[in-house]
Amino acid sequence: MPSASQTAQDSAAASSVTGDGLPAGQKLTLEEMTRIMDVAATLRKERALVDQQLNIDQIKAKLRERLLEAAKVSGDPVTAAEIDAAIASYYDQLHEFREPPAGFQTFLAHLWCLRRSLFKWVLGLVGVGAAIVAFGMVRHSQTTSQVNNLYDQVAAAEKSLLARDDAGSLKGELASKLAAAREAVEARDVAALERINFELVTLQSQFLRANSLYEQAVAAEKSILAWESAASLKAEIESKLTAAREAVDNRDVAALEQINSELAMLRGQLQQANSLYEQAVAAEKSILTWDAAAALSAELKSKLAAAREAMAARDIATLERIKSELATLQSEFASQYSVTIFSSPNERSATERLWTDENGTRTSGFFVLVNARDDEGQTVEVPIHNRETDRALRVSRWGEQVPEAVFERLAADKKADGVLDEREFGVKRQGKRELEVTLKGEDGQPITRGGQITSW
Repeated sequence: MPSASQTAQDSAAASSVTGDGLPAGQKLTLEEMTRIMDVAATLRKERALVDQQLNIDQIKAKLRERLLEAAKVSGDPVTAAEIDAAIASYYDQLHEFREPPAGFQTFLAHLWCLRRSLFKWVLGLVGVGAAIVAFGMVRHSQTTSQVNNLYDQVAAAEKSLLARDDAGSLKGELASKLAAAREAVEARDVAALERINFELVTLQSQFLRANSLYEQAVAAEKSILAWESAASLKAEIESKLTAAREAVDNRDVAALEQINSELAMLRGQLQQANSLYEQAVAAEKSILTWDAAAALSAELKSKLAAAREAMAARDIATLERIKSELATLQSEFASQYSVTIFSSPNERSATERLWTDENGTRTSGFFVLVNARDDEGQTVEVPIHNRETDRALRVSRWGEQVPEAVFERLAADKKADGVLDEREFGVKRQGKRELEVTLKGEDGQPITRGGQITSW
């Protein structure tokens, strides 16, 4: 239940409000009453207009009925479809917009209507303009930095070249390029600076390459002229070096490479020729250490003279042939072996065959089959001359021609027990060139060596 104090407060508040809803002691004036009635009338008319617009279909139906009744009264032959079409046309054109006449006020009105869009466009254009200006400033700064860097590179390349003692011929050309580079800096011509920089880099590369090749040519010349056998080439080599100096001045790298290639080839030929000649000299000295080689002194001197001529002419093929002949001769003197006849029961020890002699006559010959072994019993290859093919060969097994009587004696020896007892044919002693035949003939003396064959 409410308290007594709360009830008293409610009664006091009710007594302070009059019957028209206003606080006690306050009354509306006539003017205020009139204004309130006008506002209420306006609200009522607007509400009626809204109701009318929302009930457009009912309005069209009532208008259609009235038009049909009016047509009947006037006797006008109008159909219901025509009246519907007229009503639809009326309402379609009821709110048609017509552009106001052009003028300054209309223009201002358009601007006001488009103020937000125009403001956005203006902001956009201002932003684009600011971006263009900023880009231009950045681009200008980048171009300036690039121009300065390129000019610094050009100046550095010029200094690098002029620092060389052998670059005197380039001073005029370098000064011209540096002047062109300064003009390009003033014009901010990046393309021109890049071209000049590329030309200087190329020039520097060509100059360094040309000088390197020239130094190689000079070194090759000194190396070649150090050979005693190159004395006859001095004029030719000096001519090549003069051509190399001209090529350096013209920075003709291809010509310098060609000259270096020719000098390298010449040096290689001389080196090979001298090496082969030295080997021939060493072989001659080694041969002449054997007493038995004294008879060959003239032949050896002749070969050595031919080797000197071949060395001067850089005739490698002739030098290799002479060296090979001397090496073979040296090997003949140094070798030592024995030649024995095959004695095993399972192999032939001799053979009879037809062969063609030096006169081209087919002759019957008798041969013993032999092999060569060193002091350790190992088979070795030795030089022989094949009588049938007239060719010098190195073999370890071959046939030696013997007289018929010796052939028959050896055949009887092996036939007796299947083993050949008389096996030694000859001995090749160190320091001797020829084989010493020890196989005796019917007279008790060693037989004379005949021809050799390699097939039987």
